[in-house]
Amino acid sequence: AFDQIAALTPANAVIGSTMNDGAIDLYARRATFRPGEWSAEELVRFVEAMQRAQRRVLLLDDGAATSAARHELAARYALQPIAVLDVPLFGVVDGTAGVLWEITLTKDE
Repeated sequence: AFDQIAALTPANAVIGSTMNDGAIDLYARRATFRPGEWSAEELVRFVEAMQRAQRRVLLLDDGAATSAARHELAARYALQPIAVLDVPLFGVVDGTAGVLWEITLTKDE
């Protein structure tokens, strides 16, 4: 799954996850973030900063924390599913587990 992440994402991508961040960093060699404790405002600030830096932002839905972040992000951004990956899960995912989502545009654009 982590080889797939490397193949599907550019080297400067940033990927949010619940607890697969270490494996993503080690095996896919991608920067990671853990949005589980972030407020909606913090998520928006982060995504906007990454977009200004021309870095693609993705979210690996691998647990309850990323499912909550996905709902927050979907209220403001368009989310595009990239792949369904066989990754370890950490809690209940409220949709298809293991989806790698790309956060693309604000909904009003």
